[in-house]
Order: sequence, then C-alpha cells, then structure tokens
Amino acid sequence: MTLSDGTVLMPLAWFRNVEVELDGLRTIVTFEQSEWDRMGEVAPRRDDRLSVRTRYVLEPGVISRSDTIQAAAGVEIRHIDLDFASFSQAPALTSEGVLFGAGEVRSFVATGLSCIP
Repeated sequence: MTLSDGTVLMPLAWFRNVEVELDGLRTIVTFEQSEWDRMGEVAPRRDDRLSVRTRYVLEPGVISRSDTIQAAAGVEIRHIDLDFASFSQAPALTSEGVLFGAGEVRSFVATGLSCIP
C-alpha cells in the first residue's frame, strides 16, 4: 500500500486477536493488525496509519481471503499493490483472473479492490 506521502506499508507483522473457527471441512482464520511495516527500513518499523482485519476461509480446493483496511484520519492511499506468489506455471490473464496451465494452483482472482472514503 502506498500512501500519498510516498510511504510504502505492508501488513507483515504485529498480528492481534487471532481466532480460528472449525466448521466441518471449512476453517476460518481471522486476525487484526493495527500497525503495518514501513518498507525501506533496515529493521521492521511500526506505522499505525493503516489497520486491517483479515479473514481467510480454507475449504477443500479453495482458499479465499478478504481484508478490510482502515486509514487513520487525514491519511490518503495513493495505490494498492497486490502480489501473489506461486510455483504454478504458464499463467494466462483472462477475464476471469489469472489461470495457470500447470501446478497446484489453478487460478487466482482478485475482486473488490477499491478505496471508499
């Protein structure tokens, strides 16, 4: 996440209120981060201008993630960067997302990336 002042923040540490819920073959993991890591530093540095509540739903063959990000008063987000790492190969960008021709991951879809004031 890049803020309007050029600061790049990533939610990599400082997890709180971690909860795990088991529901049959489905596992739901939620957690909060009231501070993000400021990138470009020698060591991790806390920055409390953004907070996030993350929810993972793990089901056979599917992992979904949703994030609700809150910016502190007066903080503007310039843009959102999304990275996805996989050992799957032969990616193809389609109207449905990224489809992989080989490997364990068959597809990656991102929806709902928007900034709501």
